[in-house]
This record gives sequence, structure tokens and C-alpha cells, in this order.
Amino acid sequence: MARRTLTLCALLGVPLLAGTNHTWHGPALRDLATEIGGPTRAAWIISASLLAAITAAPLAGRLSDRYGPKPMLQAGLLAAATGAALGGQAGSIRTLIWAQVIYGVGAGTSLVLSHLLTARLAGAEQRAPFQNAFGVTYAVAGVLGPVPGGLLADALSWRWLFHVTAGTALVLLVVVTLTVSGAHPRERVPLDLAGVTLMALIGAGVLIAVFWAGSPGRGLPWTLGAAAVTALLIAVFVRVERRAAVPVLPPVLFTGTVFPTASAIGLLGGAALFVTVASLPPYLQMARGGSPAASGLALLPLSAGMLLSVVAGQVTVARIGRYRMLTLGGSMLVAVGLLILGRMEADTPLAVILLATLLIGLGLGLVFPLVQLAVQNATDARHLGVATFASLYFRWFGGAVGPVLFAAIVAGSLPPRLSDANVMNTPQTPEGVALYLRVYTDGVHAGFHTLAVLLGLAVVLSWLLAEVPLRVTSPVLAPEMFGMAPATRPVDELERVLAALALREDAERLYGELATRARTGVGPGATWLLGRIGRKGTMRLDGLPAHRLLPPDRVTGWLAELRQAGFVAGEHDLTLTPEGDAVWQRLAEARTETLARLLDGWHPEMSPEVVARLRHLARDMLAGPSPR
Repeated sequence: MARRTLTLCALLGVPLLAGTNHTWHGPALRDLATEIGGPTRAAWIISASLLAAITAAPLAGRLSDRYGPKPMLQAGLLAAATGAALGGQAGSIRTLIWAQVIYGVGAGTSLVLSHLLTARLAGAEQRAPFQNAFGVTYAVAGVLGPVPGGLLADALSWRWLFHVTAGTALVLLVVVTLTVSGAHPRERVPLDLAGVTLMALIGAGVLIAVFWAGSPGRGLPWTLGAAAVTALLIAVFVRVERRAAVPVLPPVLFTGTVFPTASAIGLLGGAALFVTVASLPPYLQMARGGSPAASGLALLPLSAGMLLSVVAGQVTVARIGRYRMLTLGGSMLVAVGLLILGRMEADTPLAVILLATLLIGLGLGLVFPLVQLAVQNATDARHLGVATFASLYFRWFGGAVGPVLFAAIVAGSLPPRLSDANVMNTPQTPEGVALYLRVYTDGVHAGFHTLAVLLGLAVVLSWLLAEVPLRVTSPVLAPEMFGMAPATRPVDELERVLAALALREDAERLYGELATRARTGVGPGATWLLGRIGRKGTMRLDGLPAHRLLPPDRVTGWLAELRQAGFVAGEHDLTLTPEGDAVWQRLAEARTETLARLLDGWHPEMSPEVVARLRHLARDMLAGPSPR
């Protein structure tokens, strides 16, 4: 038990590490750019790791089916530690960007595999709470990351952000190596290597085209050339995905209106989040003379707003059964917050800036989970896992493009004599300082105004978002408010959903229904005990479940009921008789039927793999909570 607890804690440490690292560099970007140069390319530090992570995630899930989740998780943690260690020693911005690419590959791989292993180790009874804890850990770490990042950079230096990340990844690697079992049924699954490669090249092409558009050293021909190459890659990608056996991004997802619309909203929301995290702290440090710690704390309202609104939004949707107007309201809040930031000056009251970040956080806390809910609610079970990943992919991709777009706008607003890194970082005269701050502020205004216009587009898209009636499963479909890489196989996502729904079922009513369906001839409590003994195969008499709300005499009464019916044999080692085993088989089939009913229109009979997973999950759940 202690080993299992240690393993689960280590697995929960992965989303904590990855979520924090994606955002906690923001307050340190100014110091980082000053020391190693390249202020206009500092945004690539965040963008590079995000793009690498979302590219590695789908490939990691498929490779784990071939080679097992433990080796893949070890490889991911090793890559994350290596990338962070190289980043901490980087002497140039280019080296640091490549180090972040290595880190991103490791982080994306580790997230997928730790999520998968958490589900397998937790068991049916605890799967949903642990997976929800996984998502919440990633969410909280992501939105709170700038605070410890600013404090650490202020107390030591920006390099310590990478040193701490590398050390934490190595500790997690050691724990995983010592505690996680390597046993895993391996299968040969098709890999869409061409699709993943093209997706990475397309992402890089978009970032390069956006960056060159605002780079003083690149003209229109360079930008158009990069855009043309990217467009060609997109055309090839569409052709490849149509022919792939298991495409990483199935074209069928784009046949309806919900997925494209919701994904576009998520993309714009991701851009808004990461632009705020990456661009506001450096501006506060330069224009107001704030420290990295103070600028990181300025993002606390954004974090608090997201945490508050995601809970309120989920409760409201579960109550009213609608999501479109809440998504619309969230997009409007984000747009208003960006407009306020687009008007801030060096003497703008801090309360106004904090209000703007609060509005952005409140809006994103509504937008992120609800667009994911819309996608999952409108997607068939056969494509649920990949649709969930694709929705998160576009959100993360927006987070990668946003900071680069913002940096390109700021760089494009600078005159040639101020675009040189040395002049930008060390103006020689008070007049030079004032001129640089004025021009830089104008560029920041243009960047936030541009983003506000794009969020205006998100408002329009939210209004056009089709509102499909919610399924029974919908309120548990979107636990990730910040975004993480889920399992991409539909059956894995369905299993998570059903495990969460099972926690809501009334055990007394459930086992009463199962007793009737399976014709057990005994009461709900005895039916539950029969299911538990059957699931475990053999149960010792002194190992009967005990709980302060479940008196021992009640359990022994249920056991006596089973003995009288001739379903249980043995004095100390309890096993099912042939008659009891036949009843248990009927009980498992009845539980499978009740789980299939929860799928509410997803037609599990269409997929033999889904049916097999339902039956396996049904047997696991027969060892779940008891009637009182």
C-alpha cells in the first residue's frame, strides 16, 4: 500500500511539474533576455515547449501500447530533465529555445503516460477521484506558475527555474523507476508518424511566418514564403490523414460545425492566456520598475478568476443544461480585459491592471472547459479520445502562437535603431530610456488591441456555436480547465467518464436493480458482497470489508444470506460455489448493461473494443462502494 501511494504521488507530480513549467517563466523573461540577448525572441521559450509537447503527446500514447507505459514515462522524464538542465546552462537564446523543445517533448510524453498509469493503478473504485486530482493539479499548477516563478527568479536567478525543473524531473524518474511495475500487455498499433511529423512542421511554419512578419530583418517575401510552405504542408497533411489507418487528427471531426467552432474559440483563448502570462510581467518590470516577484503576483487575480469561474461554470451547466451563453459571456470578459490592458500606461493604477487580469481569468475559466464540453458532447464514442486531444491541441497551439504574435507586433513597432538587442536592454541616456519605453508601450498597446480584436472573433464564434442537448455523461466530460493531454484512445476516455459517473450512483438503489436484473434471489447488500467475492476470486473471512458506517454484523448477515442461498463455500477462505459463480456472471452482465445505459446515445455496440472494456470495467466496479 505504501509503495502504491508513493507511485501515485509521483505520477501526480508530473502534472505539477509540467503545468508549472509552461507558465512560470513569464516573470523571468525580462531578466533572461537581458542576460543572454534576444528580447524579441524570448517568447519562443514558452512557445517552443508548448509546440513540442502537443506534438509528442499523441505519439507517446501510441508508443506506450507497443513498448509499455513505464519505459515511455521514463524516457519522457529523462528528456524533460535533460532539456531543463541544458536550459539552465544556456548561453544564448537559441540554445535555450532548443533546450525547451527537448523539455517539451519530455513533458508532453510524461503527461500522457502518467495520466494513463494513474488510471490503471487507482482501480475502478478510485479511478475518477485520482484522474480528477490529476487534472486539477495540472490546472492549478498552470495558472499559479507565474507566482513561484517570479519569487524564485527574484530570490536567485532565472536559471534556477530550469535547475529546479531538472532536479524535480530526476526525482520523479527515480521514484517511477523504483515503484512502477513494468508489466504491461503490449500490442502492435499503427503509428501515424507522417501525420505527427507534418503537424509539427505546420506548427513550426506558422510560428516562423508570424515571427518574420514582425521581424525588422525579414521582409514581405520571407513571410509570404514561409506562409506558402506552411499552406503546402497543410494540404499534404489533409491528404495523409485521409489515408492513415489511425489518423492523429481525423478529417471526420471537421464534418460538423461544433468541433471547428469550439476549437477555434479554444485556440483564441489559449493565445489570450499565454500572451498575458508571457507579456504582462515584462511590461510591468520595464514600465513600472517592478521585480519579477511583484510581476508574478500581479497575475494572481487571473489564477483566482480561472479557479472560481471554472467551478461556477460547471455547476451552472449541470443545472441548466446549456453552455453556449456561458461561453459567449466568457469570451466577452476576456476581450474586455485585453482592451483594458491595451490602454495601460506606466502610471495606470495597479488596481485597474489587476481588474483586467481578473476579467481575463474569469472569462477563460468559462471558455476552456465549456468548449471542451461542447466537443465531447457532440462527438461519437469512436472518436471521443482523439476529439478531446484535438480540442486541447488547438488550445495549446493558440498558446504557442499567441506570444510569438505579440512579440512580432512589439518588434515591428520599434524603429531600426531601437531594435538592436543592446540598445533595447541598455539605453545609454535618460532620453533613450524614455524613447524606448514610449515606443515599447505603443507596441504593447498594439499587441493587446490586436488580441482583443481576435477575442471579438471568439465572441462571434461563441454566438454561432451550436448547442447540442447534453448527454447524461456531459457534466463529467471536461475536468481539465487549463488543458492537458488526455488518453487518445476512445475506450480510455469512456472508462474515465464511466468511472466518474459511477461515484454518483446510489449504491442501495444500484444493487437493488442489479439483484433484480441478475435474479440473485438475495438482497442488495448480499448482492454487493457476492460481487466483491466474485471479483477477488477468494476472500478471507477476516478480510471482509469493514467501515465505521458499515457495522461488522451487517456484513456477516449478508454472508449468512449468501451461505443460505448456496452461493458461498469455505470457512475462512471464501469462494463462490458453481451456483454462486453463475449468479456472479449474470451480475457482471447486468452491471455492463447499466454502464452502457449511462453512455446515453453513444451506441457502444458499434465497437467490440468498447464492449470488451465495458465488461472489464463492470467487473471492477462490482468491488465498489457498498449499500449502507
